[in-house]
This record gives sequence, C-alpha cells and structure tokens, in this order.
Amino acid sequence: MKRTLAAAAAAAVAGGIVAFSLGAYASSDDPSSTAGPSTTAGAPKAPAERTLLHGERVVRDKDGKIITVDAQRGSVTAVSASSLTVKSDDATTWTWTLSSDTRVRGADLKPSSSSSIKVGDTVIVMGPRTGNTRTARLVADPPPNHTKLRNDLRELRRDLRNLRLH
Repeated sequence: MKRTLAAAAAAAVAGGIVAFSLGAYASSDDPSSTAGPSTTAGAPKAPAERTLLHGERVVRDKDGKIITVDAQRGSVTAVSASSLTVKSDDATTWTWTLSSDTRVRGADLKPSSSSSIKVGDTVIVMGPRTGNTRTARLVADPPPNHTKLRNDLRELRRDLRNLRLH
C-alpha cells in the first residue's frame, strides 16, 4: 500500500512539476489578468503581473544538441488537423505545426485532443523551432491557473513529507 501511494505521489509530483513550469512561465498569479492595461473610470490600471505573450529559449535537448524552443500565449485564429495559428495580445501571429507528438491539455491540464481546440480559445503553445517552422509539442487549452498549480504542489510536497515520516 505504501509503495503504491509513494509511486502515485511521485508520478503526481513529476506531472505537477511540468505543469508548474508551464504555469509559471505562461500565466500570472491572477488568471484574469491581461497583458495590456485596462481602464476603470477612465484611469489606466497597471497589469496585475507579467504574462507571457511569446518568446524563445535556447536550450540543450536530451542529446545535448542546442535547440530553440518557442512559447506563445494568445487566441486561436485558425485551426486544422495539421496546424494551429495563434495571435498574442501584441498582434504577433505564429502558425504552429501539429503532429502525432503534440500533446494537448484541456481543463486542469487533463489530456485532450487537438480537435477540442476551437477558434477563439485562449491557449499556450510550446515547442521547438527550426528555421521558421514551429512545431507544437504542448498546447494547453485553457492556460493553467498558476496560483492553483502552486497550491497543489505545496499540498503534494506536504503529503510526501508526511508519507516519508510513516
């Protein structure tokens, strides 16, 4: 029983770490925040937190090769079986190639299919870029709630500590 609980907890933590990384990179502490200023009674209001619009990271892959990984958060403007076009709040529009390796996560980062993505959805997309071709490895629809993920990870860590004590 303890071994089963430990294995389940370890799997949950591993999944949580991936989800937390995505959430921390893609989302603000306030899931309702936007990238641009909003107005209340005519006065501009500063954004609650930084929110990813789009960007790149240069990293080493599992074989040590240096690759460029792009990420984008925005609204889906077109979707087909083989591609996804996303427009960020600053009007940057990128088209992403979808493949059998693309993982789609729906609400609460549960596995979903690319057919569940619709024009108008807000998504976060991440994947490698070669030349001008961006290949989606992960699409989160909707983007994860950073605060909820952080709280879930705290609970998992507490549960793991308690499990080790017994």
